[in-house]
Amino acid sequence: MAVTWTVAPGYYLYRDSLKVSGDGPVAQPGPPTIPPGTPKWDEHFGDVEVFYGSVRMEVPLARANPKAGTAELQLAFQGCKENSIC
Repeated sequence: MAVTWTVAPGYYLYRDSLKVSGDGPVAQPGPPTIPPGTPKWDEHFGDVEVFYGSVRMEVPLARANPKAGTAELQLAFQGCKENSIC
């Protein structure tokens, strides 16, 4: 499964804040694959990686059985406006 975030102009997302979770009977997400971000110095977090424009996260799903079903997943992220507060 792939998740794509489109980031508004003038904003960015923190790479380490992108997360997925879920604990349903149909499928559970595995550890996501996230590409490297752009290095940035953040006055609160120090050296971080961020994304401008967009980012795509690949998420493997472990299926409980081969039957079709719906899985509910929760996504987490944190973004900020450039030169402003988060």
